Amino acid sequence: MPFKLVGTEGRTLRLEVQAGGAPCDGVRDVSVQETLKTVTVTVTVGPDPENANCGPGVVAMIGRIPVEAKLRHPLGNRTLIDGAA
Repeated sequence: MPFKLVGTEGRTLRLEVQAGGAPCDGVRDVSVQETLKTVTVTVTVGPDPENANCGPGVVAMIGRIPVEAKLRHPLGNRTLIDGAA
């Protein structure tokens, strides 16, 4: 799922994902792959198994979901790549 970089703090990337939100969907996984020149982040969203309440007649609202990605090293001058794009 595409994301927007909101900010960085040390080894943490603060991201925002626009997706179907409560009460149906949530962030399922955030994976990070780092090299010396790039950081690739892939955010996976889907049905939230713990909180899903998506029966007939329930409308899922599109929302902005805050996400954090933890890095081994600060982003620095490396290129940030959206793995879902």
